[in-house]
Amino acid sequence: MKEYRVKTSVRRLVYTLSLIAILMYVLLILEEIHGRMPQKGIIALFLSMIPIVIISMRATKKNRIIVTGESIISIGLMTKTELKFSEIKGFDTLRFPYKLNVLEYIRIFSGSGKKYIDISNFIENRNELKSFLNSKITNFDK
Repeated sequence: MKEYRVKTSVRRLVYTLSLIAILMYVLLILEEIHGRMPQKGIIALFLSMIPIVIISMRATKKNRIIVTGESIISIGLMTKTELKFSEIKGFDTLRFPYKLNVLEYIRIFSGSGKKYIDISNFIENRNELKSFLNSKITNFDK
């Protein structure tokens, strides 16, 4: 069993920016409350942003790809997708934006086409995972 997680540098960046955002929103809430006429809409907006930032931190920590002897499992914040090698049709590489190749995803398709697993370029040892997939299943890029 091999586990692939989000790159350490990306995790550190998300955690740092999230903590800065939470601190900024708390300071803005305190400033708005101590103002002469606090606007409830602004306070509600700032209060709603704090849970969103915390959820993004949790999602970064929980996101992982697990490769076992008979399947590939993708675990996210609220989802768990498992594709057995016997039901995998193949994989493809998607690039966004198409011409610039800034983001690159590996999409693994099931035979039925209903289930798939996306692997972003923020995963550690992604090239190792891609070469493993090349040896095990069909690459639609070729």
